[in-house]
Amino acid sequence: MHMSKLESMLIQAECRRILFAEAEISANAAVVAGVSGGVDSMTLLHILSSAGLRVHVVHVNYHKRGDSSNADEQLVRKVCADAQINLEVVHWDPKMQALGNFQDQARQFRRDQYQRVMHETGCEAIILGHNQNDVYETLIMRVLRGAAPSNWNALPAVEIPYIRPLVTTSREQIERYAHDNGIVWREDESNKTSIYARNFLRHELLPEIDRLYPGWKTNVDRIKMYGDVYRLSLDQLLEPFGDGSKIPVDWLRSLDATLSKAIIHRIHERKGLPIRQTLPETVLALIDSQPGKMVELDDLVAWHRDYAHVVLDMKQHVGIDTFQFTATDINERAIDFEYGNIALFSDLDEGIGFAICEKPGTYTMRQAEAGDKLRTEGGSKAVSDLMNEWGVPRRLKPRACVLTLDGSVAAVIFKHHGFDTRWRIDPSHACNNGKCIHFLIHH
Repeated sequence: MHMSKLESMLIQAECRRILFAEAEISANAAVVAGVSGGVDSMTLLHILSSAGLRVHVVHVNYHKRGDSSNADEQLVRKVCADAQINLEVVHWDPKMQALGNFQDQARQFRRDQYQRVMHETGCEAIILGHNQNDVYETLIMRVLRGAAPSNWNALPAVEIPYIRPLVTTSREQIERYAHDNGIVWREDESNKTSIYARNFLRHELLPEIDRLYPGWKTNVDRIKMYGDVYRLSLDQLLEPFGDGSKIPVDWLRSLDATLSKAIIHRIHERKGLPIRQTLPETVLALIDSQPGKMVELDDLVAWHRDYAHVVLDMKQHVGIDTFQFTATDINERAIDFEYGNIALFSDLDEGIGFAICEKPGTYTMRQAEAGDKLRTEGGSKAVSDLMNEWGVPRRLKPRACVLTLDGSVAAVIFKHHGFDTRWRIDPSHACNNGKCIHFLIHH
């Protein structure tokens, strides 16, 4: 069945609404797009290009399907070359695979590559091709795995730095749009098997749910709404206690056990702190303990009992040591710094990191300060705003550092165990295949 011109325009309009109104990216923004070669991502690429965005495509070849994987790569290469779109192809090394779920490892690998390219190119966001069907499938999987209601808002349209313009468009609509707009794509034959949990859900379970419960998608939309209400309700209960760092013991004791556990979980969730399944019980055990009792959750987070409260303690990191160097200083040797080391290289061969053009002047690596700004494509961004976009909790913001050249911020770096390593550079400092200063940031 063909799609009318009006339907095609409505899909484009909805994607633009999500990109420019809801996510508020710039009209001529540079963005990273994950493109596999499938119908969703190839349609996404078509829409992003028609919207006037400057797209940096990242394609990951996992080499799991032999010639088919290589054919996917060749298709993406051809389309990007024909449209003069920037492309980076990343190859998965089988040696990287550890024990456990390959799909989870592959997903994390993709995200790491998207973030790396975003930092290196100064892009505003990462655009993914998830569709409406993916949203329903993900939510059902989360519910079946026992996810907390706060996680029921699966695959939101905007989740900085990720934007999903197609989440209100069904897979069937996307296929019709692709047919009518002459978009070429490749089918991943592994998607037709039911080996993986999502494929089993898609091919075996959901068709039966469609048959038995024809209105189930409307009900699932309500579940997402219930998750939002759940979060808002917990936040209202916590409102009298400010940021939730100090909670009266008598109040916690008065609550239903399930609700008190949800309160502790929500406090950690709001602050971006570690959340483990046994966390609420561990903290709530302080209710019946003696004043002074402390529970250490990690090297930064602890709860303790005072006379009438349980109190959240968040230790602050000491800022990084400031040091200065010039390109001449590292011409013959590498310089170690807190996150890794710096050297003049032609290629990166370990760790992860970024490179900037070698320029005369004095470089300074120091802790980020109030008022620091990084130049971006089409403007500038406060380092504090960048930390918020990256989801860095307040307790870890002193771990952010800036690299300056003669006082001007050239790059921003954040690294801490348990969090994604992040960096972004001033586009004017991007390495241009000449002699570059490489920053190796070790895991």
